[in-house]
Amino acid sequence: MKRTKSSLTKFQFIFEHNPDIVCLHDLNGQLLKANPAVATVTGYTPNELMNKPLIDFIDVRERFKILRKFKKVLRGQAQMFKFSIRDKKGDVLFFNTSIVPVIANGVMIGIYSVSKNITAQIKIEKELRKELEAAYQNEAALAEAQQIAQLGSWEWNPQTNAMSWSIGMYRLFGMPDSEVSPEINRFVSFIHPADQAEFRRRLVVSLQKAKECSFQCRIIREGGALRYCYGVIRSEVNQEGVPTRVYGFLQDITECKQREEEWRAEARSKSDFLAYMSHEIRTPANAIAGFGHLLLETELSEKQKEYVRKVQSASQTLIGIVSDILDFSKIEAGKLELESIPFQLDGVFNDVADVISLQAAQKGLDLFFISDWTVPDTLIGDPLRLRQVLMNLANNAIKFTKFGEIVVRSELLSMSSQYVNIKFSVKDTGIGLTDEQKTEIFQAFTQASSSTTRKYGGTGLGLVICKQLVGMMNGSFTVESAVGEGSVFAFTAQFGLRHGDSTNIFSQHMEKFNILVYDQSTTSQK
Repeated sequence: MKRTKSSLTKFQFIFEHNPDIVCLHDLNGQLLKANPAVATVTGYTPNELMNKPLIDFIDVRERFKILRKFKKVLRGQAQMFKFSIRDKKGDVLFFNTSIVPVIANGVMIGIYSVSKNITAQIKIEKELRKELEAAYQNEAALAEAQQIAQLGSWEWNPQTNAMSWSIGMYRLFGMPDSEVSPEINRFVSFIHPADQAEFRRRLVVSLQKAKECSFQCRIIREGGALRYCYGVIRSEVNQEGVPTRVYGFLQDITECKQREEEWRAEARSKSDFLAYMSHEIRTPANAIAGFGHLLLETELSEKQKEYVRKVQSASQTLIGIVSDILDFSKIEAGKLELESIPFQLDGVFNDVADVISLQAAQKGLDLFFISDWTVPDTLIGDPLRLRQVLMNLANNAIKFTKFGEIVVRSELLSMSSQYVNIKFSVKDTGIGLTDEQKTEIFQAFTQASSSTTRKYGGTGLGLVICKQLVGMMNGSFTVESAVGEGSVFAFTAQFGLRHGDSTNIFSQHMEKFNILVYDQSTTSQK
């Protein structure tokens, strides 16, 4: 009797202090008794739940499952299941429940249940499931993107030598993703033997300097197919500067290479054709200009001389157009190369002046050539192309200026023992340009407006060629202009210096003199 009383006391203590919900139901499922945990967890007091079937609190979608479980318990079989209910605030709670029959003297008198609150666990599982689904989706999207871009990514730990490849890498190497384990040596073995040294060099640079390195290489796929690839290597280091992670990607650019070769072949063919045609056109054009000159030496009437001069002018214009088209085609084909020879800057200015001074005089324009005393006169570069750029800018200035002056200037920007950077500018007092025209004039076969072409002529290639030539001289173009106020076309260019030639033609320590200059031009006075 004492043992029974002690057991009941122990049972009552466990019943009252159990953190899980412990309930006693009758055989119809109605609640007879519940421990205090039911109020703590659900918000309902035991009195509010008393004499109510448990099924009334369960989600309708789960009631049939719970009824089947209770029926099995009534047949003497213990059951476990999960279910959800809404607490007094309306929030959904999830439980893991065990129900067992209560038997006394061989007769079932009730049903005993223990319900553990697993809401927090379910929420964590849902969040993990969402993260996993998002990860799978991202991985699938990445794999699809890599397949579209013909790209594969890789990662290598230089400390453990562990390496991983994306599906795109296996696809790039032309083998199933389960056929070989990723290894750095295996990775390098797919690279063409002639390109492996460059890849290793780039890898070492990335490891030593923790910087991004790009490279191009050929890979030999399973089966021997050759593909061209572009790759990037990135490295990460710890606080001690030790590389801990190296990663990058390879992208198949074989089709781009093939298109590039086709473009180059097409460009070479076009360039050769234009060179041939320009020769065929320039030869008779030069002959016309030469015979015109000889014809002017004979006895002709003034009217006949005028006709011959027009023929000469037209032939020279045709020669200039053909030369522009030939230069443009060479630049497009990448076949135009600059010379690197010593020359005198003063000589280039004199050559330009000899050609354009007559045109300027015929229009009544003042022409000035100004070179700062700090600019070295002996330079190393391509005097012919420099002359071409200056001539084009000066001819344009004269063409579009009705009155005023043209100023061709050179200024020293910087100088070292080997190189000098010089700024050249051609300033005019002509018709000027709008902001829109300032961008359009550097497009091929484009002039400021259609009326300009009709009035002044030209192909619209001159400035395009000039800009390309200046770029080849490691320089850049700028334009300052306003409608009706003239223009300043300026460009920078880099030239070499011979050893000992970094001095200008006038000594910087030369004694200063006071000089009186009388000239009606303000430019000359300056």
